[in-house]
Amino acid sequence: RFKAIFNTTSVSIFEEDFSEVKKAIDDIKASGIKDFRKYIDENPDFVSKALQMVKILDVNDAAIKLYGARDKTELLESLDMIFTPESYQAFKEGLIAIAEGKIYYEAEAFNKRLDGKLLDILITIAIPSEQSEFKNMIVSIFDITDRKKMEQDLIRMQKIESLGILSGGIAHDFNNVMTGVLGNISLAKIWAESDEKVKEILIDAENACFRAKELTQQLITFAKGGSPIKETIPIKGLIKDLTIFTLSGSNVKAKFDIPYDIWPVEVDGGQISQVINNLVLNADQAMPEGGIIEVKCENVEINKEDILPLKTGRYIRITIKDQGCGIAREHIDKIFDPYFTTKQKGSGLGLSTVYSIIKRHDGYISVESEIGLGSTFYVYLPASEKETYEKREEEKDPIYGKGRILLMDDEEIVRNVANKMLTTLGYEVELIEDGVKVVELYKTAKDSGRPFDIVIMDLTIPGGMGGKEVIMKLLEIDPYIKAIVSSGYSIDPVVAEYEKFGFKGFLTKPFNIVEIGKVVNKVLKEE
Repeated sequence: RFKAIFNTTSVSIFEEDFSEVKKAIDDIKASGIKDFRKYIDENPDFVSKALQMVKILDVNDAAIKLYGARDKTELLESLDMIFTPESYQAFKEGLIAIAEGKIYYEAEAFNKRLDGKLLDILITIAIPSEQSEFKNMIVSIFDITDRKKMEQDLIRMQKIESLGILSGGIAHDFNNVMTGVLGNISLAKIWAESDEKVKEILIDAENACFRAKELTQQLITFAKGGSPIKETIPIKGLIKDLTIFTLSGSNVKAKFDIPYDIWPVEVDGGQISQVINNLVLNADQAMPEGGIIEVKCENVEINKEDILPLKTGRYIRITIKDQGCGIAREHIDKIFDPYFTTKQKGSGLGLSTVYSIIKRHDGYISVESEIGLGSTFYVYLPASEKETYEKREEEKDPIYGKGRILLMDDEEIVRNVANKMLTTLGYEVELIEDGVKVVELYKTAKDSGRPFDIVIMDLTIPGGMGGKEVIMKLLEIDPYIKAIVSSGYSIDPVVAEYEKFGFKGFLTKPFNIVEIGKVVNKVLKEE
């Protein structure tokens, strides 16, 4: 009956002869040693000696499969073949359990397959009675690799969410200030048109602001306010162009394997660009002497049988493989944690941001790495059923226009700079800081025959009525109102899905004269 269970169970089982180990433990106790843990700490060589005393009598089919052996003879030689440094600690605790007369021992540990791949395992042993000869110890081993990965993912997301709460408040205030800085710089560029030296300095200052905007966006991505604003795009061009751009000036080259029929994806292009940029940049930095980065895309179908934390369906898998130094085993589980970095000048936000973005796109990211051989990152993104379209080139010059604009923001610096930018573009602007007054003013203007053509509103007003609440009241007055929502940070999905809430456009703070002019012009032209 035991043999039938032994051969058919899905649990990996080792039948082991511990009789020599038990005799060695009994001899130590007979010599007067009462604290076996203290003895083993003072004589660590006993652990490795005891391991050599263990004889593996038999293993079942599940164990052969788990450890990647061709047959059981490969596993019967020695436990050394599957042990890692962490395995010795678990074995040591097992010896202490035997010495202390316990009847059961359980521990989590690392083992390795015969091909060297690490396994997270749970070991359970029913320890025989003191009178037993310990000749047929049954050691059960459960593969908990996937469970541990899920636990690590959960802990990581909790860390990121905690950081998101903190970063959200900082980003909101910072982006309001940056709107004042960036907006005034963009105005100064227009007024300094004839002075090339001044204009050059202003362009440098503006680029520094854009860099600050990118850093703030990384913080926002940790929070729910980093919700992706999705559109269906062909991923092939984005990946190739961004990889080539990121490696420009580097001695590292890219090798692409992207089929012509790769499925389109529905993603936030800016956020996915951040993912590709971070992964390619890390691969580049891992190869200071040069090398090849392999970038591959595949169409894959995820089924219930696949051991991946993804819904069933169609995905594209992006593989980015380098030939660099690799990631140490003790670091592999921490690389996606906020502020973890092994680089002297790293911020520790790069891979955390990547992880957060992929999660918010209902995707998955994993990594395989070996010291001296390099690292491989796998990114899964849901495929889209929608058709793609070519994006028009971004406007670089301000778009001028005419019309009456009502602008609401609780920050004076934002109101002032937005007023100057819109006035410069040719609009008549009225400023307000309170949501209640917006409703009154809009109704009064409409009734008087001089309605506002557009309303621009900050999404959140601390202690007051923000854009989300005001738009509902304005829609009651005018169902055809043209309103733009503005935000530097929000845990609300309004920015990502602004049309569902009645807005016709959105402005992400900080913005300059080109960005505000483009959005206002687009909304004015809509029927």
